[in-house]
Amino acid sequence: MDEQVASLPDAATLLNNYAALLLGRFDMSAHQTRYTRHHTDLVPGFTVTVERFQRAPAELVQKTTALDGSMIVVNGYDGNVAWEVHEGVARIVTDAEADVLKQTADLYYGLLPAPMAMLHARGGATLGEVRVGDETAYAISVPGVTLATAAADGLPIAYISKSTGLLVSTTMGTETQNYSIRQTFGAYRDFGGLLVATESMMASHVANFEQSIKIDELRWDCVPASEFELPEEVRALMKP
Repeated sequence: MDEQVASLPDAATLLNNYAALLLGRFDMSAHQTRYTRHHTDLVPGFTVTVERFQRAPAELVQKTTALDGSMIVVNGYDGNVAWEVHEGVARIVTDAEADVLKQTADLYYGLLPAPMAMLHARGGATLGEVRVGDETAYAISVPGVTLATAAADGLPIAYISKSTGLLVSTTMGTETQNYSIRQTFGAYRDFGGLLVATESMMASHVANFEQSIKIDELRWDCVPASEFELPEEVRALMKP
């Protein structure tokens, strides 16, 4: 067992190589706006299109549209206030819901999926090789534990493809805890020098919830300032 662990590649090297593959020639200081369009299951069987308009350093307008073209909700964060408009009715968003919008507003939100970002920031250890779908992957988690212990205790685990060096899956939590989340990542594409997993799936076994995301467009520095104007309904709420 000691020989097997010793032969595994260093976790920091795997994580840094993964980040380098994603970022490639991408210059994180060169962009001012970002437009992303993806499709996701709002609830099982009900797919929507989500368009995100982001402006540096952290402004967001997010439009969610049903497949028939009808608008479901528009929400966002203007750098000071988080807001939402649903069926013509506006409200100011607060607390945890506002925190989600503020986080999403960051221009580079989601480039390193959690818990990958957690392990990249705090350091990790390569615990073994496992099969993930059709891939052989290195399993990376916190140092000082075995892979079996990490899985049993619900510690964050990232699975890096042995052949491509890309992230194929992450897990966190267990079915016996209050949460259990598994994400898978695939169909990587280059968008302006940034490599993005255009197909992902999140499953929570405790909540019996699955959500797929398919990204079909991501563009930089193409969003006009008019997209970030607050809706009239929100401006009315903010008048003194």
